[in-house]
Amino acid sequence: MGKSRNNSTIIDKKGNVWMVVLRVGLYERVSTEEQALRGYSIDAQIADLTEYCEKNKMKIFDHYTDEGISGAKPPMKRPALQRLLDDVVAGKIDMILFTKLDRWFRSVKEYFKVQEILEKHGVEWKAIQENYDTTTANGQMAITIFLAVAQNE
Repeated sequence: MGKSRNNSTIIDKKGNVWMVVLRVGLYERVSTEEQALRGYSIDAQIADLTEYCEKNKMKIFDHYTDEGISGAKPPMKRPALQRLLDDVVAGKIDMILFTKLDRWFRSVKEYFKVQEILEKHGVEWKAIQENYDTTTANGQMAITIFLAVAQNE
């Protein structure tokens, strides 16, 4: 899921070329005022994510913003994340973007619960300011280690 997927072209049997545009859900989160002051503000995240989508010709389906909520909380206690997962299950989103992994999750257990839902529905994710690859064992290990450290901060 962390593996980057760009828009692509498809050529059908008649030779017609079709552009496939990814529908993305943008997830923003801050848990404290201090984070907002250190450059993690919702506005800064929205600006970075929107710029990324424009550069990569991705269609923003919606913004999902959890403000003042810890990344260690379960998805059911994060209203925007729950709404995002509902849209994933409904087939409205192809990819989820966020700025950094710690904006997405700070709990190993909760991350893997959500990852299972994403995989079941063929939805990928990308942290636009970091490089993770969940398609390899090393990539999965790096994510687990990072989340374990973030969980204890």
